[in-house]
Amino acid sequence: MRLTILVASCLVLVAGCSGTRPSAPLIEPPTAPAAGFEAVDLATFLSLPAPQCERRRQRADEDMVRFHRWRQDIPSMLRRNGIYTNFYQGNGLLSPGRRTIDDLDRMLPILQRVAQTDPTCTEAWTRLGDLLTQCGDWSRADAAYAAAWQACPHDPRLEDRAPAARSISLAHAWLCRDTARWEQGLALLERGDGAAAVRPADQDQLLRGLLLAGAGRFREAVAVAQEMPPLKYYRYGYGMIAGSHANNWIEAMAWFAIGEPAFARKALGEIYTHRALQQAARYWNDVALVLDLVGATPSPTPPTCAPCRAASRCRRSSPTRAARCRR
Repeated sequence: MRLTILVASCLVLVAGCSGTRPSAPLIEPPTAPAAGFEAVDLATFLSLPAPQCERRRQRADEDMVRFHRWRQDIPSMLRRNGIYTNFYQGNGLLSPGRRTIDDLDRMLPILQRVAQTDPTCTEAWTRLGDLLTQCGDWSRADAAYAAAWQACPHDPRLEDRAPAARSISLAHAWLCRDTARWEQGLALLERGDGAAAVRPADQDQLLRGLLLAGAGRFREAVAVAQEMPPLKYYRYGYGMIAGSHANNWIEAMAWFAIGEPAFARKALGEIYTHRALQQAARYWNDVALVLDLVGATPSPTPPTCAPCRAASRCRRSSPTRAARCRR
């Protein structure tokens, strides 16, 4: 009798739990390779007959449409639930670079399947590298960017390969900066699209200055910070405004790399907290490194040793002169 009651109770409990199961996601992620298509690498794909390559490209394009639909559905899901999205969009909270772990779990399998089906799809490899970088899977992100660079010359979807190649080099160089591979990042940045040297574009100069700072090339990094025009970013309610956060960021990390966190804090100046900053997550990470050592308030007194006092006096007029005083 007791056994019968226990079994009946378990059945009721299971039935109740099944009724509260969360609904399926709006777009189900693929969990297996595309039906009828085995995973191939770039060399194997290029050796296939033209009709097979075309069928694979069509299937890959269908999956990329699915990927873009998922990215666009994030704000639409908020609107359907009565959430006013203008504030979130205005502050960059719904931009492509801001995803949750749940979003990544849905988008990564789509891109992986595209890359397995058509290894010449440059966009799939590049976006895969971006998402893996956000996940902290740096070794696989490194491989994805390398595959994107190799696929770029063979991708018939690209009308102009130079912009795609530059974006790959820039993203890969940012990854090298995240993993303290300064010189490799500078080499990738100089590679650009494979034909032109680094240009005076905002992201190029910001990254170049940070890589020089990390490599300990103080004078070159400070020169970039001083010559680079202030970057503009979108601030909700104000539109596009210019700020000195990028210039200060480069100079601060130049001081930080040579063992002067107090000067790094002074160079940071006002800490920008707006979410629409270029490379905001990386900026805040570096700010946290400095504040963890010296605190939120710049030190009012210079260091006590004679070389540092000399550098402190020179710092008021020229950071480069201060570096010479340290030597």
